[in-house]
Amino acid sequence: LKLRVCPCGVLVLHSSLAAMPTPRRTRRAAAASVLAAAAAFGGAELFAVAPSGLPTLFGRSHFSVQAPLTDLRPTGSGALGGSASLGQLLGLGGAAAALAAAATRADGKANRRTRAPSPRTARAAEGAAVAKPADVVGWYDFKWSGGTFAVCFRPGGSFYCPKFQAPARWQLKGDLVKVEWGNFGTYELKFDAASKTMDGHGMPKKEGNDKNWRKASFLRELSPVENVLIGDGGGTEWNFEWSGGSFPVKFKADGYNHFQCDEFPAHSHWTLDDDKLTIVWGEFGKYEMAVNVAEKSMDGCKVGGDPATEWRKSQLKRNLRASVVMESCDQHH
Repeated sequence: LKLRVCPCGVLVLHSSLAAMPTPRRTRRAAAASVLAAAAAFGGAELFAVAPSGLPTLFGRSHFSVQAPLTDLRPTGSGALGGSASLGQLLGLGGAAAALAAAATRADGKANRRTRAPSPRTARAAEGAAVAKPADVVGWYDFKWSGGTFAVCFRPGGSFYCPKFQAPARWQLKGDLVKVEWGNFGTYELKFDAASKTMDGHGMPKKEGNDKNWRKASFLRELSPVENVLIGDGGGTEWNFEWSGGSFPVKFKADGYNHFQCDEFPAHSHWTLDDDKLTIVWGEFGKYEMAVNVAEKSMDGCKVGGDPATEWRKSQLKRNLRASVVMESCDQHH
């Protein structure tokens, strides 16, 4: 069924009834449905033409129904009245007109039943079914044949394990989490967003090897302090202040929790115990800091020092960009 507008301003409705051998009753029903649809546009103002005249309408494979655009209007009595008017105009009997009305009602119900979901509904359903990287982020119990230990899937794809530190990253593809863990290997685990669990194996998968499996179960979300320090996944840069001045420092969210200061370089790290931040700054000493999440600042002192003279303060400057390049470290960890 096709609608088109001619240059002369006439709406033309074309129908091609199947030319293949079909029962006469089937052709009549199909034609009646088309006529009913046409009647809904213009009622009695419509007129019909056929290749060899109206009397052969139901025996032909093609016909057209036309109406001037100026005359198009919904019929006042609905589909049934429109179909009957058109049927009378074309010389159809009452049975054919009634069949046209019935076909129109049936088509309307079918359209309501088979109406496609809106794009917004489809996107929402798809989004609910597919896990997102944010769903994975958090601390997990990581299990294997040798025991259990804590690991952290950080934003931006950074992977951190306090017990087995190494350059490491993770990524999510569909429901599959892939972990590249430096010298400790590569793993693929299927992620269940509903239970926040993972089930997988080391790569390559070794069938029959009872030490190849890996599982993970969710422990907790990142703490507010962790979120401040990690930022978008690459870590953060702060302005570090003491009695002798101030300078920038970086808390990196890599596989080692490196602490970096270009003005006073040393192999350094940071650790977090609940909300207490500890900086191990090589030859420059060890510092304990309390982080104020709301103000994105921290206050503390050098461990063993006099708070009156060995105080330290810091203020967040910016989030560091998460890098896909894993930073290696040749120092002992």
